[in-house]
Amino acid sequence: MKTISGIIEYQGEEYDYSAELRDRCSEARPSEVTDIDCADGSPVPDGVDFEALEELAMANAVLLDWCEREGWEEEDTGGGCSALIRAPQGFVWRITKANDPSVPQTMGEPIIVGLYNLKDELIGEPQTFAGGIDEWIASDDTKARPAIKEPVSALKEGVIYSADNGMLICAKCAGQSALYTGRDISGQEVCAVPRSMNKKWHERTGEDMACEKGCTNYGEF
Repeated sequence: MKTISGIIEYQGEEYDYSAELRDRCSEARPSEVTDIDCADGSPVPDGVDFEALEELAMANAVLLDWCEREGWEEEDTGGGCSALIRAPQGFVWRITKANDPSVPQTMGEPIIVGLYNLKDELIGEPQTFAGGIDEWIASDDTKARPAIKEPVSALKEGVIYSADNGMLICAKCAGQSALYTGRDISGQEVCAVPRSMNKKWHERTGEDMACEKGCTNYGEF
């Protein structure tokens, strides 16, 4: 059994809920919503279709469980907008409702799926799925996902770069941000150190210039 707590929007109002998801093969009791209240803590008012509200809460719990298992997180994209994101190495997937730039509430709600690089540039064309995440998962891989190109390194092999606080890095030991955007995690642009600097470095330190981890060395000056 797994307990899920979440917030849903129904007919313009927000509700907090708790649900228990159970394995149908190993547990006798079915999954169920155990609690629903208004976002302010008050009971659900008379006149609200409680069965529809309960059904939406359970569908949302299934979505949240999938997100947790598959590594998706909710991202605030500004201006009251949001998206589900997942960031494999070098890329960022984003999912929003098809008709609204916000996170879907269920696995079957129509969605738009986009793939972005680390510069937040869209790769290929966004894909729309009327059947929601369920349809995206079940669809043919080449149709469901834009063609993924290998990310292009912003750093050249064999060159030493100066990063934040003067740290020396190279294409082999740089972090993902510096490697693919040319900027370190602080947002500072990394600068190539010319090989001609090696002579002064050697005179001052008695050693050849190398990156912090020693994987790139300017050798004899």
